[in-house]
Amino acid sequence: MTETYRVRVVPRSGRTAVEMAPDGELTIRVRAAPSEGAATREAARALAAHLDVPPSTVVLRRGARSRIKTFDVQRPPPPKRH
Repeated sequence: MTETYRVRVVPRSGRTAVEMAPDGELTIRVRAAPSEGAATREAARALAAHLDVPPSTVVLRRGARSRIKTFDVQRPPPPKRH
């Protein structure tokens, strides 16, 4: 099952953190600079930690050079009940 998250990334922050705005928008603050994809990679790792999923399941879909990014997260299917 794939979930999609639209997030705002704030590079060069004092700390790495995931914050939820009252309107439901996710903001990911990262220490990395927006150079050579470093901030995007750190944002993906922070989102994975926030969602408690392996970092390999978080894939950038849109926004490689933008502060607004869209990530797809692969979640395992729920266990079948017998």
